[in-house]
Amino acid sequence: MNKNLMVSAIIGAILGVICLIGGSIRIGSFVGYAIMAFGNNSLAYGSNTEADMKAPDPLSYMEAKHWVAREKEQVKIARCKAEIAKLDAQAAKSYNTLDVMLTIVHKREELQKQLKKSKNKQKREEAKRLIEIKRLKKEIKKKDIRKYQEIILSPFGKDMKDAALKSISVKYPEVAAKLEPGNKKKPESKPKSEVVQSKNIIQFLGMKFVLIKPGTFMMGSSADETGRDNDETQHSVTLTKKFYIQTTEVTQGQWRKAMKSNPSYFKDSGDDCPIESVSFDDCQEFIQKLNKQENTNKYRLPTEAEWEYACRAGSKTAFTNGDITKKDCIHNTKLDQISWYSVNSERRTHPVGQKEPNKWGVYDMHGNVWEWCQDRYGRYPYRYLIDPEGASSGRRRVFKGGSWLNDAAQCRSANRFRDISSFKSRYLGFRLVMTAP
Repeated sequence: MNKNLMVSAIIGAILGVICLIGGSIRIGSFVGYAIMAFGNNSLAYGSNTEADMKAPDPLSYMEAKHWVAREKEQVKIARCKAEIAKLDAQAAKSYNTLDVMLTIVHKREELQKQLKKSKNKQKREEAKRLIEIKRLKKEIKKKDIRKYQEIILSPFGKDMKDAALKSISVKYPEVAAKLEPGNKKKPESKPKSEVVQSKNIIQFLGMKFVLIKPGTFMMGSSADETGRDNDETQHSVTLTKKFYIQTTEVTQGQWRKAMKSNPSYFKDSGDDCPIESVSFDDCQEFIQKLNKQENTNKYRLPTEAEWEYACRAGSKTAFTNGDITKKDCIHNTKLDQISWYSVNSERRTHPVGQKEPNKWGVYDMHGNVWEWCQDRYGRYPYRYLIDPEGASSGRRRVFKGGSWLNDAAQCRSANRFRDISSFKSRYLGFRLVMTAP
């Protein structure tokens, strides 16, 4: 027997005995089963490896948790029914006094309330279980597809492409035909783009968006890039979904129309200058308001990968239009064409869209104001990623692009900074992305 399974079985048996002593045979027996199932999760996946047998099966764990909760209520229901039966027997006696009969009535009322409460809680638990099963299956399916795509796209997985396709086909036959076969080429790294306007929001805020199609690119910076930081580990990233990104940063005028306020430090710069002095939390409030306005949930912040992909627009250099030309990393002639930064900004923000756009029609990705991303900050991995969403935990959020205050090195495509979600500054703003249908 696997060591992990043996330990889980022993723990399950002990907990089972404890629950049995507590008076619940059904809960006691199932807790033992649940812990054993958690330890023996490899059976659910058909795994034979030691590493896989140690990984918890989320479905088994969730089922165990909900089953215990439902059984707990079932025990309460059984106890209530037993108490009601006793009261019924006592009520049938002819020598009861009025006080005794009134006590019986009150106890019956209380027990019926408890019974109804337990039954309703049991129903809610079952509904919650079904929702979580659906969500977990969807997540597991998405992760399996990502694993499959990572295997077939990696140069180190060439000899396993057929086996990977067979495995994913057996588990998800309904989507197997839609998946990328092992002998297909990688997505094109330089997709076309088209400028669109949101049909509803255009009358409200006048925002413009550009459609960014899926593709693969190198995220981070090469070891020899001038001005790079040590948290910019270069790695391959594939984005599998198209999305729209705002062609400019959110402006003070757009913010004021939506929020009826203007927190910017540079208010005198005008409505066409980017909003700044807004925290990550402020951005989320703004997004919620826009989504409510259109009765949708399509507006959000870009992930860090989406932001850098749209910023690079197919380029592999420090900036979207070329490399750093000065060793001091302060001034750059290429950057002058596309950015407001420390050399040319006069230490203030400027109206959006005045500099040249990148090849995909996006303005001000370098300089003017830093831009919040959705991701929590974390170190990059050395491996290939598909649709990354940043660290799974942490208090600090990423922002990118540099600002009017920064030198050329801080305005590079790969450069990244971070702070807590409540942080705000006169050099920090954001732009939106819109989920594509």
